Parts: sequence; C-alpha cells; structure tokens
Amino acid sequence: MPPVPLNASEQYLFSQGGMQITLKGGPFNVTNARGELHLTNQRLVLIYGEAPHCISLFDLYDEDFDQPIFGSNYFSATIHTTEYTNVSLKACFNAGGSDPFMKLMIPLMAFVRQRRAELVRQSADPPPTAPPPPARPVAYYDPINPINAYAVVN
Repeated sequence: MPPVPLNASEQYLFSQGGMQITLKGGPFNVTNARGELHLTNQRLVLIYGEAPHCISLFDLYDEDFDQPIFGSNYFSATIHTTEYTNVSLKACFNAGGSDPFMKLMIPLMAFVRQRRAELVRQSADPPPTAPPPPARPVAYYDPINPINAYAVVN
C-alpha cells in the first residue's frame, strides 16, 4: 500500500517489496530487516517493522547504486538529518525492481542536486537593499579662515 501523500504536489512513483534494509548511525541500528521501499517525487519511505521511516530526498547524499557479480543489486546513500549527524542506508533489491527504481531515482537526484545548488547560491547572496540616501553636509567651513564654520539649516 503506497504512503499517504504529504501534500497535493507529491506523486507516488515506485514501490518494491522484498527489500533488505540496513540503517546504521544515530539512533538506527537496523541490519538486514525485511521490508518495502516506496519512492515519491519528494521522499523515500522505508517500511519495516511497525513504523515507516520517511526520508526527504533533500536529506540524501552520496547516493550510489551497485550491481555486484554475486548477490543482489543495492542502493546506498548517506542521510544527513537535523537530529543526528549521518545515517548510512543500504537497500538490497532481493526480489528485483532495481532497474525501474534507478530509472526514476537518477533524474530525481539530479533535480535535487540542482535545487540544492540554487538554494545555496540564494542563501550566499545578500538580499538586495536600497541604496543609501546621498550624504548631505551638515556644516561647511571656510578653507581660508577655518575658524569660521557655517551650519546648514533645513
């Protein structure tokens, strides 16, 4: 069963059961758990045990896809979370489905990297400000006789 959309713009793209999921780091110490993987245009949802784990695509870094000679194809990535430093993710496709997953995941992650770069550029540029008003002199002095100063009254 697909996850419930977070908002109206979220689209459900892919689902695969029979996954072998490993999460290590932070509070996670899940090794070889059997579960499901769901992909939307905004997040990756891992369902194993009782509660699903939703991972924003913007939190995925160093994603990699490996096709070993012996064993199942797997997707691995590092998850940067706000509460914990890094969590490593490994999802093995024991029941197939790696090809359609990667055909969707590669362009999604390219878009995420492009959007991340835009956000970094926007945050690095200071917001535009109005130019300061021209400075108006408050007083003048006579260069020949500097003791004489003349005040400007508005």
